This record gives sequence, C-alpha cells and structure tokens, in this order.
Amino acid sequence: PSEDLLAAAARIQDVLGTSKTATQTASEIIETNGFDGLFGPAANSEGVMLPWPSLSQIVPLLRPGNLIVLAAGTGYGKSSFARQIALDVALKQFKGAFVASYEMSSEEVLVACACTHAEVNGWKIDTGFCTHFELTQLTEAVTDLKAAPLYLFDGAPTLNTLEAEIRKCAAKLATRGQALGVVIVDYLQLMDPGKRVSGETERVATVARGLKVMAARLKVPVIALSQFSRPERGKTYTGDEMMGMLKNSSEIEQAANVIIILEPVKVEFDAAIGPPKTLPYQVHVTKQRKGPKGMRSLLFDRWITRFREEPKAGSERLI
Repeated sequence: PSEDLLAAAARIQDVLGTSKTATQTASEIIETNGFDGLFGPAANSEGVMLPWPSLSQIVPLLRPGNLIVLAAGTGYGKSSFARQIALDVALKQFKGAFVASYEMSSEEVLVACACTHAEVNGWKIDTGFCTHFELTQLTEAVTDLKAAPLYLFDGAPTLNTLEAEIRKCAAKLATRGQALGVVIVDYLQLMDPGKRVSGETERVATVARGLKVMAARLKVPVIALSQFSRPERGKTYTGDEMMGMLKNSSEIEQAANVIIILEPVKVEFDAAIGPPKTLPYQVHVTKQRKGPKGMRSLLFDRWITRFREEPKAGSERLI
C-alpha cells in the first residue's frame, strides 16, 4: 500500500540523515527556520494548543518533538484529560490525533470520545437509560468523529512498531494535505521497550527515553500518561514533590519537556448522596523547559468525563 511505502521512505530518510544533518551552523538553522520561526509567538508556531485558555497561559503550545508527561493517580481523570486534547486537535484544530491505548480497546476509547463530545453520560448508554435527545446528540457526535482525523490503536507494540503505526497514519494524512498534530500514549508504564532489560525501573526508563527520541524523530508532540506511586496516607504533597512520585523511574522526569499533574481538590460531601457531579481540580505544570511553572484550576464533570474552565467571578458555580 502507498501509505506503507511512504512511511518506510520517511523512516529510511531519518535513518540516513538525508532530511537534516545532525550538526548545523547557526547560519543554517536561521536560514532553515527564519527569524519568525525561531522567535515568533507560540500562536504562529507549529504545534497544537490546549483546549483550556487558562492553562494555555502557562503552556501556550505543545511543540513538535516534545515529550509531555501527564500524571495523576489511578482513576483521577488523566485519560479523560488526554482524550479531550485529542478531540480538540482533531475537531477544532483540524490536525491528526493518534491515541495508543494500553488499558482500553479502540472501541471503548471511541465510545468514551463520542460521549465526551456529545456531553452524554456513558453509564446511561450502558444501562439503556438514554433519552431521545441524548441519542440525537450522540448520533451527531459520531458523525463528527467519522469525518475527524482521529486514529485509535489498541495493540501492545514495542516502541519501534508503535512508531511504524504512527508513520503510517502520518502518511495517510499527508495524502489528504493534513498533518499529524499529536500522539497520545495511555499509559507509559504499560509499554514494552522491545528489548531485554533488567527490572521494572530500567524498563520504564527505556520507554521514557524511547518516547523522547520518537517525538523528536517524528517532529510531533507526544503526550505520555504516567501513574503515580502510592502516596503516604494523610500526607500532602507540593507540585515539585508530586513530580518525584512518577511511578518506577526518575528518568520520566528527566526525559520530559513538560510535566502536567492533575490533582483533585478534596471537597466535603454527604456520603449517602455521593460526591458532586462536578469536582474541582488543580492542574500543576511542574516542569516546562521553555516556559514557566504554574497552576490553574479546572472543573471535572465526572458524568461526561470533561474538564471545564472555572466560571468567571460573579457567575454561578454549579457542583
């Protein structure tokens, strides 16, 4: 197939170094990129933007070649956060989004994406309690996703085979005049490095370094989801301390260009009623090689697995 040939040709080009020499003079870099390409604002640069304006004030752009680590505890919404980025890239920024899931099948990821886009509770679909209006919303969402450049992959590949799959998708997009905007890996600790290593720590370190190299080679931002080590009961951690809790290896922290940590804010609620529909979250940017650190607050609607901006001062806040 033509897309396989294009992917193979791109791989050979990278290996042989015909697309770009490893060593360049300052003059060559300036001539290749231009002044605006090197020093222009992020909005005019290649890459993709986050779907939350407040968070974009800290991280204005997910840049090509960068490894972005998204970390949170188990069940704290990191997959939902990443899916929302993929949907925004594919549906609003009109670039390709590649999602490799090691926890869910492609069908399950697609259903979750459709529910988030339609703002429909997935549990109501599973139990058959959807209203006619919700089914109509879901039908429209599926129509949007069918036309979107969204690629879902649920294999268990090594780093090399994952890169080959991504190159195939990039080649398909190129034939339609589109570019691959973002790659999402859910999640890093479940990946196979594709070679024999000694122990879990070395395996995760190899995967982290491999994803970093892959992002640079493909010239696309790669978002890798990461688990946390289990925290001590009752202990409160700062953003920098949480960065040190990335599970299995400190190499994740070293390899990442940007680290984003999701932290749900504890709220008091009646145990008989259950937690509120919308939960407050703090989103910490604990590392950014080309930019500041910082924190922003978002609200997580757990019924439709969507993160939203906090309402502006003076508006009603529903939880």
